[in-house]
Amino acid sequence: MIVAEYLPPRSHVLWELARQMGVRCAIVNAKPERTGLNPPWDIDALRRVQREFGRAGLKIHGLEGDQFDMGRIKLGLDGRDEDIERCCRMLRNMGELGIPLLCYNFMAQIGWFRSSVGVAGRGGALVSQFDLKEMPTSLTEAGEIPAERIWESYRYFVQHVMPVAEKAGVRMALHPDDPPLASLRGIGRIFGTPEAFERAYSLAPSPCSWRPNGSPGLRMPPGSISSGATIPSKFTDDTSVFEKREKCHANSMVFGRHGFDVDVRLCRGGGQAGRFRRQRCVCHSIFASRSVLGRVA
Repeated sequence: MIVAEYLPPRSHVLWELARQMGVRCAIVNAKPERTGLNPPWDIDALRRVQREFGRAGLKIHGLEGDQFDMGRIKLGLDGRDEDIERCCRMLRNMGELGIPLLCYNFMAQIGWFRSSVGVAGRGGALVSQFDLKEMPTSLTEAGEIPAERIWESYRYFVQHVMPVAEKAGVRMALHPDDPPLASLRGIGRIFGTPEAFERAYSLAPSPCSWRPNGSPGLRMPPGSISSGATIPSKFTDDTSVFEKREKCHANSMVFGRHGFDVDVRLCRGGGQAGRFRRQRCVCHSIFASRSVLGRVA
């Protein structure tokens, strides 16, 4: 088992705090807005970030999130082939530099989203909150995008990049949609149910997304999973989702897990998560290369 913390890509007080907690591995988003450098498809830029962590006694174990603008890929727009090639170049760079994990998502147009932040939670801690009633109802500039169009874009993407990831030795850990809604401001969101992940992994079977026994690799945030009312109730009971092997194959599938304490309030009759709050735990991320995360208490 490898314990890691999601850390800023530039030197930060959290780096020191991570070391004090005994954490030696980092998960990083190295996009230009955060590094001041080129995206990680430029190996010199990625190597520079890696060296900074190394000088601080930390090791980059994985990249998380969009490392550059993935909009054309996710929406299936002209120019996506160029962006996919950049993603492939990034995967090759990660393999060359020994960074074994990419946590990616396929939330188009709107990524991680909360209707409010800085809400007072347990013990006065500031937490984020999502309330469907507080969401704007207008469409984004992309207009209305059906889920099947996102599915087709995902198929096109994953079937191009997975062979490259496999050759580079980089595992692809797919993050569920957050929040796990079927649609957000007219944009279809496709990764909110166990069935959706089964469909995803059937599109590009690979050792980098599938273990030898056929179980898929997943970036597991219990909050995103448990806050989805579209998921059967047996999956919304704390972190017991890890034990539901008949649906999630937890004992061999989880490439990454991050912990949050989530207060879930589900819409009655609506079939989707209507409101939840999220409070951050001490350690954000737990990543495994070969160990069984489902057994971690």
